[in-house]
Order: sequence, then structure tokens, then C-alpha cells
Amino acid sequence: MGAIAGGISELFHNVVAALILTYLPVGQTAFDRLSPAAKRQAADTGAQLINLGLDLAVVIVFGAMIGWLGAWTLLTFRPPREPQG
Repeated sequence: MGAIAGGISELFHNVVAALILTYLPVGQTAFDRLSPAAKRQAADTGAQLINLGLDLAVVIVFGAMIGWLGAWTLLTFRPPREPQG
């Protein structure tokens, strides 16, 4: 669940940042001050989608590893069960 939530929050973060840079005057002013190479990189939608996909993959793997570690510690270090009687 944590991996999915992290991936969704990262998606919203990138999409909202792109919308702010595209439509708000403050974002357009900041975009105009970038160098030509930075402008090309910021406007390259394909590269942004690839980077977003890689970010999401890392977040999902990291969340899965944390979930596995939590399950492993619960199974390994669980207190002994009381006999039912």
C-alpha cells in the first residue's frame, strides 16, 4: 500500500509541477529565465514520462522491500504464543 501511495503522490507531484510551470505567470517567468538547453529538457515530454516511470518503479520496489522487511520481522521476532487451555 505504501508503494502505491508513494507512486501516486509522485505522479501528482510531477503533474502539478508541470501544470504550475505551464499555466501560471510565475512559472512562465521562471521558464523564460532558463537556458536554452534547460528549456529543451523541460519541454521534452518523452524524457519526462520515462523519468516519471523510473521514479515510480523505484518507489514501488522500495515500498515492496519495506513491506517484505516488516513481514519478515513480524514472523521472525514475534513473541511466543500462549498455549490455549
